[in-house]
Amino acid sequence: MIAYPITPDQIRHAHRASVSFGPTVTPDVAEMLGYDVVHVDVQPLFDASTQSPVAADPQFVAGVWVQQWTVRPLNPVELAAKQGVALELAKASRAGLVAAITVTTTSGKTFDGDEDSQNRMARAIAGMEDTDQMLWVLADNSLVTVGKAELREALRMAGIEMAGIWMVPYQ
Repeated sequence: MIAYPITPDQIRHAHRASVSFGPTVTPDVAEMLGYDVVHVDVQPLFDASTQSPVAADPQFVAGVWVQQWTVRPLNPVELAAKQGVALELAKASRAGLVAAITVTTTSGKTFDGDEDSQNRMARAIAGMEDTDQMLWVLADNSLVTVGKAELREALRMAGIEMAGIWMVPYQ
């Protein structure tokens, strides 16, 4: 005796000596062989972060068998795994947002503001005198001359932007 639920392959195997099946075991064929076909009903609404739908025993409704569902809370191991995955996805999303940071200074120049660019700005600022100027590649890949004050402004703006993005996975 095969217990519910069964698959088309199990039906094929159970009747392999007496029935020649086409490419699929259709509901009509299953019923002719004496199986009750269970119609899958829509799963109930649930909070995927804390719950899981579980197939329950089918019920005979309006002349057909219909799959029933219950919703159960996730156990501590499932909950921890789901939260860990969610945090990793949020961190990956955050990395993309940080990599895309650009900032525009009061002079109208748009600088890349990702972490590598912030590190380059900080190193340049640390080595510059207040009146020094240097060549810099902007976000649009144009080459310009910038001073220490403008690099400091761009670095400050990029740091503020990144700080706002950085907290998102933990909120």
